[in-house]
Formats: sequence, structure tokens, C-alpha cells
Amino acid sequence: MDPGGMPEADIARDSPFAQRATVAILGFLLPILNFLFPSLPFRTTKKSADDLYFACFDEKELGAHPKAVTLDGSRSLVTSEESRDEEKWARLWEGSVKLAQLKDGDTVLAKWR
Repeated sequence: MDPGGMPEADIARDSPFAQRATVAILGFLLPILNFLFPSLPFRTTKKSADDLYFACFDEKELGAHPKAVTLDGSRSLVTSEESRDEEKWARLWEGSVKLAQLKDGDTVLAKWR
């Protein structure tokens, strides 16, 4: 789930004035822009929260127990062929477990398959 950039989240608070001003103007225009263009990379915090709610609880479009679903906001995406490679998933999982030094019983997570 990509929540997008959320200017209202005060992410630019330590940025130079010109950047803060741009973010403030963008934040003011976002409700209108999100209405006209729902899949912009910048979203209001409300839009991102609504998209996350959709990802968690929508059964009509995503199904009761969706797996391997990628969302850009509320829009479903097909990820790259490389990201869908099961052999690479396994290597990533095994490498992550090794780097995190997890042992049996450290987590309730099952092996990815």
C-alpha cells in the first residue's frame, strides 16, 4: 500500500522556506486535485486513510483474503515480473530471517509459502 506523499503530515517542517511554501500551497490544493485526479502521488491524509481502510476491509473488489495485491492509493497495480518471481521471494525471506537473526519461536509468522 503506497499512501503517497502527504503534505499535511508536516514532512517538510525542517525544509527551506521555498519548499515549505510549495508544500503548503500543494496541501491547500490537494482536496481539489485528488477529486479530479484520484491517483496523484500526493494525497490528503484523509484520502490515504480512506485508501488504507479500503485495503484492509474491502471484500467486493479485493476479495475476502487478498494475497499479493499491490495498491497505489485505491488503484490495483500489477508489479514488475521480477517482484513476482517466487524464487526471489524465497531468497528475500530467507535472507531477511537470517539478517534479523530470527529463530524458531521468535515470531508467529509462517514461512512465506
